[in-house]
Amino acid sequence: PGVDILSTIPGNNYENFNGTSMAAPHVSGLAALVLSKNKSLKADVVKGLIAKNCDAFTSAPPVPMGAGRINASKTLAATP
Repeated sequence: PGVDILSTIPGNNYENFNGTSMAAPHVSGLAALVLSKNKSLKADVVKGLIAKNCDAFTSAPPVPMGAGRINASKTLAATP
């Protein structure tokens, strides 16, 4: 899940939040960018590209999807 993701809040301010609700829009957006480059890719391939090309967090404990920050530039460069 996302950690310390800057988000807008009422009153024209910003605050950091954690959790999958904060990370999902970023990952979904990257998936859309990957598919815009190659519409024929299957969901499991898109998921693999994103996971394989993230920047690892060496201090985070292992989690099912891995611990890392998505890297849009690296992911798009690796997209066939």
